[in-house]
Amino acid sequence: MKLTQLQYFIEAAKYNSISIAAEKNYISQSALSSSIANLEKELNILLLERNCKGVQPTEVGNQVIEKAVEIFSII
Repeated sequence: MKLTQLQYFIEAAKYNSISIAAEKNYISQSALSSSIANLEKELNILLLERNCKGVQPTEVGNQVIEKAVEIFSII
């Protein structure tokens, strides 16, 4: 797990959009999406529900966001 993966995940959840999160982080949409998918695979959990309107964090995704925000505040 990389901190950038957590940051991208938080941003995607914040904006409910992979494309907006990618734009805000100056990377391609596919790179951000792949980063989050790799994080989900590594943790073996679904963090974001994807649909035609964007993305929404899952229940466990919200828990990960809370912990990640704690981590970033400490750093």
